Amino acid sequence: LLGGGGGGSTGPNPATNLTRFMDDSGVFIEDAEALSVDKMVKLLFPQGTRFTVSGGVGNSVIIKAVEKGKEPEAPNNAQIIGQAYNLEPAGASFNPPIRMTFSYNENSLPQGAQEKDMFIAWWDVANSRWVPLKDCKVDETANTVTGSVEHFTMFATIADMSPPASFDVSSLSVNPTSVKTGESVTITAKATNTGGRAGTLAVILKINGVEEVQKSVTLGAGSSETVRFTVIKDIPATYNIDVNGLTGSFIVKTLSSPAYSPTPSVPESPSPPASNPPSTQPETQPESVPGQELEPAPQPPVVEPFNWGLLGMSVVAGMVLGSIIVFILWRRRRT
Repeated sequence: LLGGGGGGSTGPNPATNLTRFMDDSGVFIEDAEALSVDKMVKLLFPQGTRFTVSGGVGNSVIIKAVEKGKEPEAPNNAQIIGQAYNLEPAGASFNPPIRMTFSYNENSLPQGAQEKDMFIAWWDVANSRWVPLKDCKVDETANTVTGSVEHFTMFATIADMSPPASFDVSSLSVNPTSVKTGESVTITAKATNTGGRAGTLAVILKINGVEEVQKSVTLGAGSSETVRFTVIKDIPATYNIDVNGLTGSFIVKTLSSPAYSPTPSVPESPSPPASNPPSTQPETQPESVPGQELEPAPQPPVVEPFNWGLLGMSVVAGMVLGSIIVFILWRRRRT
């Protein structure tokens, strides 16, 4: 492990000479480390890494602390933790990357800063902005932040002070609200991250107070996503739903069955007399001759029913008339 002052350099930020760890082509033949004077920054050069500069092969590095307040301003909703550091020589590059570790004092973190939200960033001179390293890892036990570095420039540890992720769920939709058993209902809701950082939200669908399904959505600051659920129920009932506090309902009805129509009863035809069984042969229809009208078939004579009432009246009238005649004859004989 080499610290500031290695290689015979003098001054507050001396160079660390790495020649004895490298071959003539600039490739490290064993792991090597370099520390800043205040021991807050450590560089690890893994075996097999090639160290080059614009003029050829590199052999030494300088880790120079930037005076507090002289570093470029931190991004919006962020704050530089501790000091920034310039790494030299300018134009140095490493393939594969080396490892850079910043140490920090957790007791000196600004109010509202959280260790898990810290990262190492490098200063992009051409675009005047801080660029976070992509693979930063925070060790809250060791109080360190580590990332991979491919080139030298100014570096600093930065804490994201943006408001944490905050979510709003709105626009609940239930379609359709009435179905038959076995048919599907689609339930949607819109999730929005109203906070200042990315975060993950659990969107939970409850039916009649019981959790039915849960979906996780990860949203960046200010972004939205529509979450969709599909539900099928086989029991006719009214189902009350709840999606993260938003409520609604849908109705499931029984599948309608075909209407019952009884077969109409056909009255039985009276049986013909046994002496006159019906003919099994079809009746022969007369052939029609073109131009000749067919005469209607003769109809049997209509037999009027016998009037027994009239007969009774005739008998009574005869008896009355006979009585009158007898009476007249009797009177004549007496006279």
